Amino acid sequence: MIRYGNTINVKQDVNKGWSPLIANQPYVLLPLTMFLWSGNWVAGRYVAGDIPPVTLTAIRWVLAFLILLAIGRRHIRQDLPALKASWKIMVVLGVLSIGAYNICVYIGLSMTTVINGTLLSSTFPITIAITAYVVYRDRLTMPQAIGILVATCGALVVMTRGDLGVLATFRFNAGDVWIMISQVIWSLYTIYLRERPAVHPMSFQISAIAVGLVPLVPAAALELAFGSGIRFTPGGIAASLYIAVFAAVIAYLCFNRAVALIGANRAGPFFHLVPVFASLLAVVVLGERIELYHLVGWTIIIAGIVVAQVGRRPARKSAPTGTPGTPPGQ
Repeated sequence: MIRYGNTINVKQDVNKGWSPLIANQPYVLLPLTMFLWSGNWVAGRYVAGDIPPVTLTAIRWVLAFLILLAIGRRHIRQDLPALKASWKIMVVLGVLSIGAYNICVYIGLSMTTVINGTLLSSTFPITIAITAYVVYRDRLTMPQAIGILVATCGALVVMTRGDLGVLATFRFNAGDVWIMISQVIWSLYTIYLRERPAVHPMSFQISAIAVGLVPLVPAAALELAFGSGIRFTPGGIAASLYIAVFAAVIAYLCFNRAVALIGANRAGPFFHLVPVFASLLAVVVLGERIELYHLVGWTIIIAGIVVAQVGRRPARKSAPTGTPGTPPGQ
């Protein structure tokens, strides 16, 4: 097991930087995160022909960094000693979440469809569970395993429009492989969040972005230098702003907080809400109709998420400084 210096103390960090109304509400934070990320898939696909993937990732996180720095720079000064003491895990988390994951997703979306991407994302909870076991020997409880299986079935109902025979015609392409790689990267980020230092959420996110931008900005410059161009359109600018403000700043803060409260395995099933919200967005934005398969799939997904939250394991005691901490319910 890899150790990265100071680890998060959940009891110390419970209300730091959060409104008391949502500080202990992971079941509000996680659905909000998945709603914002469902829009990210659509926006990322929308600008695929106008902004190359690495450049889009760099634009997203430069904007997010500037926004967060303007709001939270005083927290960086206060938390600098703790961040320096935990520099190893900050490098790992920053590179995984800001650079590697986003590049893989946008490369994938430039070569595959949103439907394929969201279909593959339905395996996120399983990938997180496997990764958590391999790295930390965390085991799913029986309700968690059943809940993940049930929610996966509901997601498949939504994404196949009630015809599971569609799965027989599914064919992998290069973009799908990139999406699968991104899942492994995000799973590692999710489970390593337990190692993050107990600092203000703004300090943590600003530092993680700063680390991720170190390899990301030169990579984007190389992408543009070797012939990839940017075509700015009103829709592309709006999509880029959405990706930076809502899918980056707000969603990441909410996700990091929720995982700190309930752990990776219990947070995993909420990824099945992405196709639920994506289909709702299609109804609102694209004028599609709500069909019976939507209602059936949504019901199954919600039932699976509820089941996965049953039977929480007793919380382990917070680890002392220098040893891996484990959030409650992990």
